[in-house]
Amino acid sequence: MKPFHSFFRRNSIPSLSESLKKVVGKAVFAEVERECPDRRRLLAVASERLGKGERILLAEVADVMRGRLAPRVIPTEAQHLPEGITIATMRRDGYIAIIHEGDFRGVICSDPAQIPEVWRRAADFEYLLAPWSEIAHALGESECHLEAFRAQEEEDRRVQQGLLAEKALLMLLRDVQSYGVREVRIALEEKIQYIFTTPDGQSGRGDIRMDLRDGLIRVLENYAAPEEFPSLQVECLEQQRYYRLNWVPEIDKEIQESQHSPLAEAEKALHESTTLPASKEHGENTVEAKQPEYTVSLLLIDDNETFGAVVERFFVREGISVKRYSSVKQALKDITAGVIVPRVVVCDLHMPEMNGVEFLKRFGETPNKERTTLFMLTSDEEVDTEIEAVRSGVEAYLRKNEDPRLLCAHVERALKQKNPSSVKAA
Repeated sequence: MKPFHSFFRRNSIPSLSESLKKVVGKAVFAEVERECPDRRRLLAVASERLGKGERILLAEVADVMRGRLAPRVIPTEAQHLPEGITIATMRRDGYIAIIHEGDFRGVICSDPAQIPEVWRRAADFEYLLAPWSEIAHALGESECHLEAFRAQEEEDRRVQQGLLAEKALLMLLRDVQSYGVREVRIALEEKIQYIFTTPDGQSGRGDIRMDLRDGLIRVLENYAAPEEFPSLQVECLEQQRYYRLNWVPEIDKEIQESQHSPLAEAEKALHESTTLPASKEHGENTVEAKQPEYTVSLLLIDDNETFGAVVERFFVREGISVKRYSSVKQALKDITAGVIVPRVVVCDLHMPEMNGVEFLKRFGETPNKERTTLFMLTSDEEVDTEIEAVRSGVEAYLRKNEDPRLLCAHVERALKQKNPSSVKAA
């Protein structure tokens, strides 16, 4: 059922000018015509001159035209406009298309003579009459609705593209890991490629669909590690062009097992039991002693909560007491104040507040620097960065994508040197 009144049909389309002239008289019409160069406003100017409402005057004009008035003018579904018809062309010609649920029915206009010729010739063409002011208002609302529709359409497209990009990235990681690889580079140039090197030195590569470029960039720039690869680290080598991804399968497996293990709560309790009492952390004797006793075996600093928590769990299982910080500035503050005195410090290279090299320099100004062994974690492969870190005093420079047991071995060796009797005690 049509939502509008029955439309007036006729082969000969009348004009507003001729019909209005018959209603107001030639003299008045001539004055109105001189005063109003915009023919869409002829009715409005005439109604003002005669002191009549627009709809009242239009009803008289409609009788002459043998047409019908539209009871109201509502916005059109501009996204369904026929080809070649836009809001701008409708505004120019003074009408609005009648579209309901995607079905084009005709137009509402103030002057049927201004309707495009191609439509007027249609045998089943229909139209209703309304004041231009109401039509103009409905066109403005239609424009807003169209902008909102296009914005939502674009957002839906972006979301869909992002989901496809995430799936493509996950398939990429699975493909690469099947070759025993822990690192891959993605290049977004004339085509999108991922490049990797297998443990036996062979090169491999694959392609990603070019239409996923924007979605893939958004995923890489604002990545959230997928559940299957929780240790995934993304490093931007050149914005929107080159990225390096690395992960540690052993950590991924550890996280996945711990999330479903009945021992998860017990591990959490074990972690809480290694937290130092406030009396020891903040006691006056600790700060004032010339050679304060160690308060913890290992200080771990990493802004990546997921990676830090898993590495911490590895050490706790080995019986090594751990104090973990996600803020390097807070860690340095507590070290300087003597709140925490670690035997070993493991620090990430890339952190938002202060990079690892700067931390090393600052740590070198603390009173217990000679009694502490330093290790640096990184995703970098730059030799210059490694040299700078070694010169700043690190014992070893380890990459995050290496087996975490290697880091554990380094820390245990350092603890034995600090206290040959045991690596378990703080």
